[in-house]
Amino acid sequence: MEGLLASGEQGSGSRVVVDVTYEEAHSIYALLVCTLLLFANEETFFSRIGAFRENLTDMAHGFWKVVRELGD
Repeated sequence: MEGLLASGEQGSGSRVVVDVTYEEAHSIYALLVCTLLLFANEETFFSRIGAFRENLTDMAHGFWKVVRELGD
C-alpha cells in the first residue's frame, strides 16, 4: 500500500491520486472492509485508526461506488 501511495500524484488537500487496476481497487476495498474486523471494540478502533467505524464503512462504500461507476 505504501508503494501505491508513493507512486501517486498529490491532489488537493491531503488527497493522493493513484492509477490502479480494477483488481488493485478491489484489494483496496477489501482492505478497508477487513480493517473493520481487526479490533474488538470502537474505542480501540478509534485509538488505532483515528476514525470511527462508520467513517471507514462510508469511505469503503463510497470508494467502491466510484470504482463501479468508472468501470461502466
